[in-house]
Amino acid sequence: MNDEYIGGMKGTFGVMFDYAVNHCSLDGDEFLDMMICSGVAKQIECTNPKYAAGKSGIELVRDIADEIGYDLRENRNRISTDSRSADYWCGWVLIQYQNYSRLSFKQIHRLIEYKDLYQMYSKYHEMDITKLYDYLDGLQDTGKNVLKKQRELAGMSQSELAGKSGTSLRTLQAYEQGVKDIRKAQVETVIKLAKGVGCEIDDII
Repeated sequence: MNDEYIGGMKGTFGVMFDYAVNHCSLDGDEFLDMMICSGVAKQIECTNPKYAAGKSGIELVRDIADEIGYDLRENRNRISTDSRSADYWCGWVLIQYQNYSRLSFKQIHRLIEYKDLYQMYSKYHEMDITKLYDYLDGLQDTGKNVLKKQRELAGMSQSELAGKSGTSLRTLQAYEQGVKDIRKAQVETVIKLAKGVGCEIDDII
């Protein structure tokens, strides 16, 4: 996402989450799941101009609800979104970290729940946002063994997964230990590993 897009989307995402939570009485985690399931999150990740630049935050909330057939209850008596609430900050942070990290919103939501991000507002909202990036990057570091967890859930040894996926045992061990970044692996390799343990690609990256 280029600087022009991210500059506009910061405010749009802030308004979107503030409106969804404070004007439509949606739980923040629930709304983030709705955004992901609706496909709108993917369109924003791909910087589809229709979503990345052509919609207001309120319009995006309504589009997301429409896409999944959700009966949105809007409190039209409190339509103003001029204030910068903690929910506004959460949306502002989410779009910037997605742009910075290149993780999908699904991956970010797996990394940190909305309610936990919300609790960080009082500590981080006046800091340089790079401090928050450092914290979230640290959460990624602790999650480097997701491939190992999926393999163990499948009841497979490293040798079994290596043979089933056509990946060398040494390479598989490097991914599990975080020596090599699986997010930089060839797409075919990631697909084979995911199929090998019977999970989605997003579950191991």
